[in-house]
Amino acid sequence: MSDDAEDKFSDRHEKQRNSKNADDLELSVLLEGEAVVDAGVYDERISGALDDFMPDGFIGPLEEWHADDVALDDAVGGTFEAIHERIQLYGDAYPFRLRGNSLIRRTRTLTLYDFFLCLTQAPELRSGEFRKLPRTFERLSCELVQRFLGPTANSIHTGFPRSQQVGRGFSDAMKTLREESGEWTWNPEEELPRKYRFGDQGVDFVVWKNPSKLRHRGHLFFLGQCACGNDWPSKLNDINLNKFRKWFHPACCVWPPVRVFATPFHLSEANHREVSREAGLVFDRSALTTLSIDHAVNQDELMSRYELYYLIDVAVESRTLQIN
Repeated sequence: MSDDAEDKFSDRHEKQRNSKNADDLELSVLLEGEAVVDAGVYDERISGALDDFMPDGFIGPLEEWHADDVALDDAVGGTFEAIHERIQLYGDAYPFRLRGNSLIRRTRTLTLYDFFLCLTQAPELRSGEFRKLPRTFERLSCELVQRFLGPTANSIHTGFPRSQQVGRGFSDAMKTLREESGEWTWNPEEELPRKYRFGDQGVDFVVWKNPSKLRHRGHLFFLGQCACGNDWPSKLNDINLNKFRKWFHPACCVWPPVRVFATPFHLSEANHREVSREAGLVFDRSALTTLSIDHAVNQDELMSRYELYYLIDVAVESRTLQIN
């Protein structure tokens, strides 16, 4: 391993904290119209977490105020770096820009990026209207991954809760998958129930690519898992292919299917590689946002159809957005 690769691997958690600070800064811009870069590290200053940003090789002791200043400078520098990386990575899809040491909006319209950002900043995802945030993200990710695979791709949302059309029960949904794809024959192993109502077995959506419209089998399948909460690192192995396969005989002709991990978070470069190794094909905020541009998606139509303008309001708890 080269020294540069080792440094990137060792720093991956710090880079992810920088990414979190960049998210906090962007939310401040949405709510206030403009934010200086050290606004993104305010939470760390309050919680005492700035110790995590002390530079490598630092040897104390220092006066507490001096140590805090050193850590704050390092954290602010990390946030600047994260913002610069986003400007380069997202290009025109990035709705913010730097003006001196402040971050401001570069567009007056809300975008898919803003939905993904606000989703990661929601106070919770399990009750009331907040529950709609991860449920909508699953369906949106399913459609965007299908678009990524091109015009001969198809998809079905299988995450719980499902639509009545797909099937409320797990076995019903899998039979719908069989009807639409021609593969995944529901035939559980002997000790398993013939009909099963609960959950989704970790698979929130299924997308398949058909190499020929004349063939009804032999597709390439993609099984998707979505993770919207701060506990997303614990979701990397939610799709267990062997456990999923036990419900079918036969399953799909082309085995194994590709595992997909979708998240609204922006993953740092080193973390992206690690997640790819563990969870499969990764669609984080950068992938989902830029592919919507690359595939000429009408963002306003998509945001209206999925009610993303309303859900952004839910995520920020109806606080007024300053985007004009």
